[in-house]
This record gives sequence, C-alpha cells and structure tokens, in this order.
Amino acid sequence: MHREIYEVNLQSLCVGVKPFSPIEFALQIFGYFNMFFDSVGESFKLDKNSTYGSNHRFYFHREGERTFHGNQYVKTRSVNSIGRDFCKRTGLIGLLLDLASIGMEYSKDLEDVNNFGITNYYRSVKAAGESLGSVLFGKIGVDMGMLIGSVGSPLGGLVGGVIGGVGGALLGQFIGGQLVDNYYRDNKLFIP
Repeated sequence: MHREIYEVNLQSLCVGVKPFSPIEFALQIFGYFNMFFDSVGESFKLDKNSTYGSNHRFYFHREGERTFHGNQYVKTRSVNSIGRDFCKRTGLIGLLLDLASIGMEYSKDLEDVNNFGITNYYRSVKAAGESLGSVLFGKIGVDMGMLIGSVGSPLGGLVGGVIGGVGGALLGQFIGGQLVDNYYRDNKLFIP
C-alpha cells in the first residue's frame, strides 16, 4: 500500500496573508489564547452576584437575590475577584505579546532602512494599530455581550461576555489594521 505524505502549509489556508516565521505564528497563537482568557476574565469581572465554590461549582444568582457564600464544607469566592485576578495576568501577558509583535515588525522596518536606505515604519504602525484596536473593541465586545447575554440568565451574561470579547477583539484587530492601511494609501505612502 502506497501512502503519500502531504505537507500542510497553514499560510496557504489564508488568502492574502503574507508568510510569516514560526515565532510570529507562535506569538499569534498565544495572542489568541490570551484574548480568550482575557475575555473570560473581563466577563467574570462584570458579574457582581455569583460565586465559585471549593467544590468546583458556580453559584449563579440574579441581581437582587442572595448569593451562596459557603458553609462549613464549602468555601466560596466571588466570580468578580476571580475575573480581576485573570485580568491582571492576561493584561500583562497581552502587553508583552503586543510589544513583542511590534518589536518584530519594527525590526523588519529597520531591515528596510538597511536595504533601501529609507522606511515609513508601516509594519510597526500597523502592528500598533491592530493591538490598540483589539484592546479597545475587546472591552466594548465584553460589555455588549454581557448586556445581551444577561437577558436570559447570569450564565448567559458570562458566556455572552466571552463571545463578545473575542469577537470584538478580532474585529478591532481587523479595523485597526485597515485604518492604518487607509491612512498610508490616502497619503500615498509606500506599503511594502
């Protein structure tokens, strides 16, 4: 039996995407995981009335209802405090990933200076625009998701916040990059 081995090129799956190095690919994947966990943390941070027990159960309550605060067998912690802890860590990790991404693009801009003698720092500015758009729209997405999802139940608010945060961050990343592209095109600056 003859088996053929095919090499899968992940870049070919995305139309119009320039090939990037394994380090850039790893940064992008870590960024997506961080974006998801940051959305979870932001969503938890906005939930003021639910708790998580040492028995690994969530206790969801509507606003105005008394929450379960534990007993002699179960210790509880507010979901809000868990969200704040998540966001402390994901915020720092996200900042480091964004700085690494911008730094890698800046080094490519410096290669242009060495090769061509001039650059307009397009790659660095685009990376910064994508990072800024991702953060801003991610926060808006969490708020919108929590608002829409909490109509049904408190759990719906948390899930809606996560989905809204991830969707908002992806949309913001796209919009931030497009704004930079439009600026460079409108001002007739060279885009490599």
